[in-house]
Amino acid sequence: MKKNKETRLERGRNRKEVSFPAAPCKTELPTHYPALLQEIKEKVLQTRLRTVMAANSALILLYWEIGHSILQRQEQAGWGARVIDRLSHDLREVFPDMKGFSPRNLLFMRAFVEACPDARKVKQLVSQLPWGHVILLLQRVKEPDIRDWYIRQSIKYGWSRNILAIQIKTRLHERQGKAVNNFAVSLPPVDSDMAAQIFKDPYIFDFLGTADPRRMYLNAVDDLLRHPDDKPTIGLLLVKQKNQVLAEYALRGYSKPLGVAEWESKITRSLPEELKSNLPSIEEIEAELQNELGDTDDES
Repeated sequence: MKKNKETRLERGRNRKEVSFPAAPCKTELPTHYPALLQEIKEKVLQTRLRTVMAANSALILLYWEIGHSILQRQEQAGWGARVIDRLSHDLREVFPDMKGFSPRNLLFMRAFVEACPDARKVKQLVSQLPWGHVILLLQRVKEPDIRDWYIRQSIKYGWSRNILAIQIKTRLHERQGKAVNNFAVSLPPVDSDMAAQIFKDPYIFDFLGTADPRRMYLNAVDDLLRHPDDKPTIGLLLVKQKNQVLAEYALRGYSKPLGVAEWESKITRSLPEELKSNLPSIEEIEAELQNELGDTDDES
């Protein structure tokens, strides 16, 4: 007897090359499926974190080497601010997608080498931090031993940049003792603020030349999910703080509708009147997210 081939459930219009799959009902899955899912999730999370941390480490070492070259030239040839400005301009022409070559950032690279001249320590310790953390430490912690203490604590507990700033401001090292310990420096916890933050670090995305997926998502939704009676898909770009110039550059070249809104307690305040009735309310979005979180907890 011939077995029937299992058909995958799909959402929207069917195309041979691409589709939006719909998940099967959980009641149809084997008993041990949740344990397998959890095991694979942990492997994926660890591998992703190791990969992005390796990219971050390479970026921090690159910045140190650039800063070292600048410092050497300034000491030997008396380079001034005009040379830094020219270097910034030329580097940004060669690497237009990298935001890390501003004059200010080049000066931070030089300051990085002045504060941390030991390349081995940079490789083994400092390169485990995102660049934003490094800048914060350069600006606010001048004593090398205390700075090392905050570096190690940041990695151990996976502090975000904001949390690190608070700990420095409240002088945590004085309350807990600033002795430098020798615990092995490893990855920050997978579920830590630093791990979440580093996946969104624009310096790393620019360094790796990661493509912007916004246009692809809009086109895919238009092609596969949009009903013939629907209007073109609208993209909504959520930003922490709206900036007209940044918004203009972010949207330049897009012919599809794409709006920019600051994240607010009620995001619909930022939307045009004609769109408010066509989008879910914040309560509906929260309810949907809560359902998704509930499903994840059940699987775990």
